[in-house]
Amino acid sequence: MQKKYDATMFLVGHFNKVDRKKHFLDLNDMQGGKLISNNVAVVILIHQSTISSTLCILQIDKAGRSVFNPLHKIPFKIRFNNETCTFKRGGIVTKMA
Repeated sequence: MQKKYDATMFLVGHFNKVDRKKHFLDLNDMQGGKLISNNVAVVILIHQSTISSTLCILQIDKAGRSVFNPLHKIPFKIRFNNETCTFKRGGIVTKMA
């Protein structure tokens, strides 16, 4: 379908319930994570913050076909704007709470 319609496809997966105090945004915690990640070019992990309903943490876990991505495996903040339904990138997360 992707080639026929020249479209980008998104697959949304859900995380298993895990203890976030031990680790954060780990592809292995996603249901079917290994099978899915082996068959896609890019994996982006997003976790909603407990601080604010509009604040999320995003991490590029698999950077695709690009030679270098400066944000690969580096979690950073994104804020959702309810009026425009868009995200705005924030700063890099250096310490997980």
